[in-house]
Amino acid sequence: MKRADNGLAAWHEVHKWYVATSGTGLTEKMTECMNPKQAKNDESVLGELEKWEDTLKEIRGSGATELGADYKLTAIRAIATTFIRDKMDFADTTEDQNDHEARFKSQYESLEEVGVHEGEERPQNRSQPQQVSANGYQQIGKRVAAQ
Repeated sequence: MKRADNGLAAWHEVHKWYVATSGTGLTEKMTECMNPKQAKNDESVLGELEKWEDTLKEIRGSGATELGADYKLTAIRAIATTFIRDKMDFADTTEDQNDHEARFKSQYESLEEVGVHEGEERPQNRSQPQQVSANGYQQIGKRVAAQ
């Protein structure tokens, strides 16, 4: 190790060496990859999916084995919002339940298709959540209209 000009740079070099040789960094990244955080809303789903894919590439580059389709499917379902997960479930009905790779691909494509990048507008054909009162009327602003 070469001499650092300050203590922070030296600590960074030591930490980097330790993480690389001990496997601690790989373990943390694998945990992050297998347990991604759920997107806060539909608009952030694709951003979270891209972060997950970056982490997956990073752990593959570190020498980890490829995650199985079941693990990847569980991870992308954890990222999806409830609305998008429902769409993924619908896509899953067309696949053979024993073909795990096909199920992952189908649900992944569904997630990409329905997901929206943060800052983009929602597609017009997408249904919006509706507020319905106890008597079955949709609430529009202050007035109530029968459906």
